[in-house]
Amino acid sequence: NYIVIMVFFVEKKIENAHFINKKFYLDDRVFNKSIKNIFLNNPIYILHKSTLKQTKELIPKKLYPNVINEEVILNTSNHDIKNIISNTCTHRGHTSLDESCNKRIIQCPYHGRKFDNEGNLRSAPGFEQNIKKLKETENLKSYSYFKFLNFYFLNNSQSKIKNYVDEYSNLFDWYPFEKLKPEKNHIKEYIINAHWALYVENYLEGLHIPYIHKDLVKEIDLKNYHIKVLSKAVLQIAKGKSTKNTFTKFKSCPLNLKSSSAFYLWIYPNIMINIYTWGISLNIIEPVNKEKTLIHYETYVLKNTAKKQGAGGNLNKIEIEDQNAILKVQKGLKSSSYIPGKISAIHEKGIHHFHKLLCKDLNN
Repeated sequence: NYIVIMVFFVEKKIENAHFINKKFYLDDRVFNKSIKNIFLNNPIYILHKSTLKQTKELIPKKLYPNVINEEVILNTSNHDIKNIISNTCTHRGHTSLDESCNKRIIQCPYHGRKFDNEGNLRSAPGFEQNIKKLKETENLKSYSYFKFLNFYFLNNSQSKIKNYVDEYSNLFDWYPFEKLKPEKNHIKEYIINAHWALYVENYLEGLHIPYIHKDLVKEIDLKNYHIKVLSKAVLQIAKGKSTKNTFTKFKSCPLNLKSSSAFYLWIYPNIMINIYTWGISLNIIEPVNKEKTLIHYETYVLKNTAKKQGAGGNLNKIEIEDQNAILKVQKGLKSSSYIPGKISAIHEKGIHHFHKLLCKDLNN
């Protein structure tokens, strides 16, 4: 017997669209399918270039440990990733590295199998007679990856994800990404008891700003808040109320963007890159289960930045305000009286685009 998980549908015309069927947020089977169909087939965040050392280093890393748990080793040197291989031994699945090192040979601590830094099998105790065949079939998996705005992502799909991401980099080729450095204590993590997509939806619209973010209203001009829908992304452009704390000080910034105080770039399904005059913050939204989400948060500042000011000046306060609102939406979804309402054609174009991408993946 086959269990048929419901098909999701969103009106193509935003004027007729409603929010997605609330079973998307509440059904365990749908959540499990979303991990398989969505997260396994789209970019997975690794790290930022500025955190890599000049010297050669092998770095073990767990990617999305709660739902995917991809165990990888980053082979790095000269502030760059040379290649990425699996950290799971091909014999019994034991992890080979527990901490960073600069070894030339990776040896599994369980049965002594050895691999080079490209993942090629070099020796396998107990299999000396079969070693030639094993060297063809039991090397460590090699991963495809790409760099975007100095962030590295695993390209965990056969589709050409890098191609469409490259389109977006042209929008910001004027920004000095190479001058970014990690802020002190630059990584924070929050656990929120809500569905991951609710966090994404909140990020993709500015309609809530005057009601939830009183301080942010003082910085940005909501009458000139622009939402640009891209192929698998959404860019929100926040104009400043004055020239203070805008991109006017960036000489190479295009004239039509100089009056902006922030750019909010979301890449499907869970990557958020926020560009400010003082630096960048990154949000990676990692599902834990259908009612729990990990918010992985990183901050990078431009050299000689004295103080974070403007639209991103108090990120922690804005984060908590957003989370409080999202938690209440999670509760409200469970109410039998709630039926998904209409989407705003003006303010919620990003959410509508998100829902269309979700339906396409979920219905495959």
